[in-house]
Amino acid sequence: MFPSLCAFAKWWLILTVLGWLFWPLAAATFRRSPGRGYAYARPFGLILLSYTYWLLSMAGILPNTAGALW
Repeated sequence: MFPSLCAFAKWWLILTVLGWLFWPLAAATFRRSPGRGYAYARPFGLILLSYTYWLLSMAGILPNTAGALW
């Protein structure tokens, strides 16, 4: 049970940092919504990061490996 708890904690921390990094962009995009897009910052950042990584790997710029994603 402890390894799964550590994996969950890492995933939560990564998503939290991602939300902090993408919150200014989400606030500018969703400025009319309540909270200025704060609720959308994590999914918005995850979607943008994933889509950008996918585009770069499809173009052959980045390899499709876990190391390249980090």
